Amino acid sequence: MVRVTEHKGGLTDSAFYYFIIDGNKLFHISNYATSIEDKRVYVEYEVDLSRLNGKNNIVILTSNSGIDCEAWEYSALDWYYKSKRITKRPFSYLNNFEFEYLTTDEKNSFKKTGSSIISL
Repeated sequence: MVRVTEHKGGLTDSAFYYFIIDGNKLFHISNYATSIEDKRVYVEYEVDLSRLNGKNNIVILTSNSGIDCEAWEYSALDWYYKSKRITKRPFSYLNNFEFEYLTTDEKNSFKKTGSSIISL
């Protein structure tokens, strides 16, 4: 099992946000969670590593001033073993994928940064 903690501020706050690459789509980590524990300012997701077998993760870094300009990609096994084998990707790399779900606030964050990641 892998435990993932995300801040509840959305993409407009300073935090890390986790997505799984599945084909040409990015799914939020919550779609793979076997349990979700909603805390006051953060959410903890527990994910069975076997559900991520052969998939890569994308971590989007955000800041109080908006979405950061890079994303990190690494395999599920590297994530589990806390490996340092992370590939830093330019933010434009995310244009290769379709986001399966974004909230209105998250879409607005992309608009503010002038990102062409999703069709708005």
